[in-house]
Amino acid sequence: MDLQKIRILVAIDFGTTHSSFVYVHIENPETIVMNSTWPGREGVSKIPTALKYNETYTQVINWGDLALDEELDDTVDDLNKRSCPIELFKLHLSNLREDQKPWLPPQLNYKKAIVDYLTQMRILIKSTLERMWPTISFPQQVGLILTIPAEWVCRTRYVISSYLFYN
Repeated sequence: MDLQKIRILVAIDFGTTHSSFVYVHIENPETIVMNSTWPGREGVSKIPTALKYNETYTQVINWGDLALDEELDDTVDDLNKRSCPIELFKLHLSNLREDQKPWLPPQLNYKKAIVDYLTQMRILIKSTLERMWPTISFPQQVGLILTIPAEWVCRTRYVISSYLFYN
């Protein structure tokens, strides 16, 4: 990454239960903007760190608040074929014993859930920045900062930061 090309900095708080991001243009550093526009929700600074997959858990169909929307999906007739919202998947990076980690369906591992969530976040960040600054070149002119807890071991910090740049 050529730091001299960076025009916008984005800080992402990828939390266990909720996530958010803020951004600032380097030409106006005193104006830090907290995102408050999310899929299905306006006017809040953070959204649930949650994913909703199709019935085979291979494709994200919603994320954030929409992943937790309890309206029944009319396209799936059989309740047994509905997927459950996936939450707390970030805890799989912790040193918890396996029996203390949150449930994940067998066909979905935590790494895919993390990549999928950060991909959704990245798509939203890109569209938000392009709406504000149509000439911005994403990601070449955008610096992404991911908050990572200090108590995490180096390997875990490396793993999660590498997921942000997966796509």
